[in-house]
Amino acid sequence: MSLSVYIITCNNASTLPLVLESVKDADEIVVVDSGSTDETLEIAKHYTDKVVHQDWLGYAKQKAFAMSLCTKEWTLSLDSDEIVENNGIQKIRNLIANTQSNGFYILRREYMLGKPILGRKAKFMRLYKKAFATWDTTKLVHEHINVTGSLEKTSLTINHLNITDITEGGVKVVTYAKLKAQQKKQQGKRTNGLKVLLIYPIMFAKFYLIKGYILSGIYGMIYAHLQANYFYMVEVCLYTGQVQEKSQTSKL
Repeated sequence: MSLSVYIITCNNASTLPLVLESVKDADEIVVVDSGSTDETLEIAKHYTDKVVHQDWLGYAKQKAFAMSLCTKEWTLSLDSDEIVENNGIQKIRNLIANTQSNGFYILRREYMLGKPILGRKAKFMRLYKKAFATWDTTKLVHEHINVTGSLEKTSLTINHLNITDITEGGVKVVTYAKLKAQQKKQQGKRTNGLKVLLIYPIMFAKFYLIKGYILSGIYGMIYAHLQANYFYMVEVCLYTGQVQEKSQTSKL
């Protein structure tokens, strides 16, 4: 069974070497870049000759384009800050050589400022047969891929170097929140003052206590705050947008 790995990039020189080193034994590596001005392209070309430029289409569409360039039966989708665990490619080969399924859910461990965030790992559909996979290009953020047929879980883990700089982390939260609010608006979803008020404490408790980020001390607390603040900012953006629409309508 042959394996393609595909990654979308833009100015990811700080994490990309670790990512590509972790998958260098794959049969094919596809990197789609949307206009890097740092050393991203040079790093990518050191590991693969399949480095393609594509102006930014949005997260889901960019990944769909990258997947379309893969030529192998199985594909592994990685973000430019995700590292496959030690011997991960060999573990993947063992999985796909002995299965009747079309896809596998992979676990992800979050990292902040180089520290692993302990607690419950999230799982994502990242390993699948290309012929049975379709990206949902309607989503603006937290993109989703649909894989038909039987699916399996695996203990294979990828390490997500999510927050390497706390300021950039805050900017990322706001950027994603705006996109998520826009997506919810397009879907006809609305919010209210009560939800804006309650969403932060509810989500903080979910990540810090239920998901177990409390086990990571101060780093877990900060990371839970960033996660909760993301959900808070989504509702704030959606709510303020509703207020502005109402104000504009009343002036007509």
